[in-house]
Amino acid sequence: MVLTFFATWCKPCLEEVPRLVDLQRRFLGRATFLCVVADPENRDKVRAIAAGLSIPYPMLLDEGGSIRSAYAVHGLPATFLIGTNGTILSTFTYIGEDEAQALAETIERQGSGR
Repeated sequence: MVLTFFATWCKPCLEEVPRLVDLQRRFLGRATFLCVVADPENRDKVRAIAAGLSIPYPMLLDEGGSIRSAYAVHGLPATFLIGTNGTILSTFTYIGEDEAQALAETIERQGSGR
């Protein structure tokens, strides 16, 4: 699972979305992508951004911040690759080109059992 934390006011969050969308499409059926929205009070803006950027994965509104607390997220964006056993395999503070490649390679390795 790729779990990413996002806010509508976070410019780097918006910048990394196309790379996350590409990864989600590349690994469709092999990896689950889920976005946790850190500013749930902006529901309409979240919907507009999701539609405008064609985000295909679910966006969960983090009411009260309990999910961010559970993952100790203090800055945005933040992305976690979580293995099938629930272990965090990798963490990223931003998904640029290099990070997207590293994330893809780790997903590939997990899928091949290495």
